[in-house]
Order: sequence, then structure tokens, then C-alpha cells
Amino acid sequence: MSGLTTTGDPSRNKRRRSYDRGRTTRDALIATAERLFAERGLDAVSLREIAAAAGSHNTGAAQYHFGDKERLLEAIFEHRATVLNARRSVLLARATGTGTAQATIQATVEAIVWPLAELVGYGQYVSFLARLQADHARDHRIRRPESGMDTTFRQARDILRHALPTLPESVFRRRFNLAMRMAIAALADYERVHATEAQPDAATNLATDPAGRDPAGPPSDGELHDLVTDLTEAMSGMLAAPSSRTTTGAVRSGERRLPTVDASHADCQSGEDAESCSTPSEQLPNRPR
Repeated sequence: MSGLTTTGDPSRNKRRRSYDRGRTTRDALIATAERLFAERGLDAVSLREIAAAAGSHNTGAAQYHFGDKERLLEAIFEHRATVLNARRSVLLARATGTGTAQATIQATVEAIVWPLAELVGYGQYVSFLARLQADHARDHRIRRPESGMDTTFRQARDILRHALPTLPESVFRRRFNLAMRMAIAALADYERVHATEAQPDAATNLATDPAGRDPAGPPSDGELHDLVTDLTEAMSGMLAAPSSRTTTGAVRSGERRLPTVDASHADCQSGEDAESCSTPSEQLPNRPR
């Protein structure tokens, strides 16, 4: 009967080994592309360069696995979105029921920023995001709502919108975009400075270590902790600051005009005789349109 013992289907084992090799190559291409795009920009790196830098003997490997650069960019985004969505979902759950609107805003902003900060040292994803957001057309295509890749990010934005009901929609949208650009730029600057400290196998470590960190306690890097604290406070303040516009387009409709000065106040403009510059701005004549 021993002659009937089998060790498995050889063809199936061969397919499995081929799949594993392909998956390893694909992950290496994603990690390498993220690094090169972050360092040099999206248009300065070719698919052939990425394949060579990833250690593939086939310079067409990136094209084989992804087809073109646009699909590779999406693959990087998808690769990171899995962990970011899982992490942000936990933090957003903590943010609910925090009490005041200001507390909700603060906790929600933290849920946006912390998962990105936790990736510093595990590849160069934040620097990649900084490059991507500078390319508005590509950024819009990759982040399109129907892709479903950044669901928790959109959820957080909706929470903030509901927490600021008196803010005109255009003002909220502008402030939110400014806040996100500030956060990504600041974290990317920090990441670039510490790029030499990044984990060598970012694609593997990403799936476990960053997702296990808890921002409720201080991370090992005190400087990064302080940066995130400053960012969340600044972003929360920017979003919640009172607006001089009660309706969208008040400035464009001519309801408010910038003050100017006449010739009798020329010394004010030149910086001479500060005491003579005490005329309240609302008393100065409006500049003709």
C-alpha cells in the first residue's frame, strides 16, 4: 500500500511556486517604485528602471505585472490603503462620541494624520503622496470615489464637515485641502530626512508593525510625536477658525473690499512716523473697482 502514498500534485505545486515568485516580484516592484517615485518624481522614472532597481533580470517585469505607469501608481496606493483603512477605522471609532465639536474635530484629524505618520520608516509612502498630490490630474484619477481605496479618509472628511455646519462648503473644502497639503508636506519632509533609517523590507513589515502601533501612547520617536501633535492642533485650528464669510462667494460679490490709503497717509506705507498711522482701517476710503 505504501506505493499508493502521494506527496501532492506536482503540477499544482509548480503553479504555487510560480505564483509565490510572481507575488514576491510584484511586491518588490511596488516597494521600489514607491521609493524611486518619492525620490525623483513620477515622470522621472521609467518602468524599466524600476524593474532593474528591484533586482529583476527581466527589464519588462514592471510592464508585465502592471501594464503601464498609471496602474503601477494605483497599485502603490492600493498596497498602502489596506493598512491605512484598517488603522484609521479603529481611530475613527474612538473619535465618535467624544463630546464637543472641537473634541470631535481634534480626534478626527488625529485619525487622519496618525496612520500616515506611523508609516514613516516603512518605505517612503508619504513622500510618494507628496509627489502625487502635486500632480493634480493623476491624484484625482487615483483617488476617484468609485475606487473605494480611501474609504476611511472620505469618512473622516465627512465627520469633519458635519462638525462644522456653519462653514460654507467652498470654505471647508479649501481649508481641508490646505490642511492635508500641509500635513503631507510636513510628514514628507520629516520622512526624507530620516529615509536612511527606513526598514529594508518595507513591503513585508508594512502589513504588521505600523498597524500594531497605538498613538494613545508615545511612539519611540519623540520628534515625530511632537510633529504630529503640532500638525493636528494646527489643522484643527485652521478648520474650526471663524469665517468672515457667512455665505459662499461673499467676497466675489463685492460685499467686502480691501481698504486702501490716500496720499495723506503715504508715511504709513513707507514705514515712517508710526504714530501717524493710527487711522482705523475702516475709516480709510475703499479702492475703486
